[in-house]
Formats: sequence, C-alpha cells, structure tokens
Amino acid sequence: MAVSTALKAEALARELGGQAKLAGLLGVERSTVSRWLRGGSPDTAQAARVDALEYVLAEAERLFGKAGARKWLRGLEPRLGDRRPADVLRSGAVHEVVRALAEHKAGAFA
Repeated sequence: MAVSTALKAEALARELGGQAKLAGLLGVERSTVSRWLRGGSPDTAQAARVDALEYVLAEAERLFGKAGARKWLRGLEPRLGDRRPADVLRSGAVHEVVRALAEHKAGAFA
C-alpha cells in the first residue's frame, strides 16, 4: 500500500524542521506544503519530488547520520560538480543525486 504524499510531507517537514524548510528543499511555496498536509493533491512532478526527497534523505541518513544528511543536502558536493544536492533534486535530476550517494557508499573519491 502506497503512503500518501500528505503523510510523506508531514514526516519530511517534521524531520527537516518545518514546512518552510521542506518547501525550500522542494522548490514550492510553504502554502503548497500546507495544502498537501490538509489533504490537497500535488501535481505529478511535485509528488515525484516528495518521493525523491524521501528516498534521498533516507539513504543520506544511512551514510552520514541524521545531522550529516541535512548538512550534505545543503552543502556543495564535488560528485555533483560542486552543486548542492538539494538544488539538483529540485531540478529533477534525482539520478545524479542517487549516483553521488552510491559513490559515497562505495567509498569512491570525487
């Protein structure tokens, strides 16, 4: 059974420190996140970004711990051409962020 975007958004907002931080990471308005939490449906692209952030955050936490994952999302990543993983996620290039995490996991150097 799939988990609703509202439940995912609620959990992500709690984990990331609030709706505003989640909205910033997803590249949407805070009011958009609030609407989801009240049961509104995101469009397909927004739902995909929520799913991607949920996956990436879980993988990053396994590698870097909770605080380290948040720092990594917002920091410059050499494996992404010195771009921030959060920015790359917002652009829709989830595969690049997943690849960077896989390289970290494998112990590859940038």
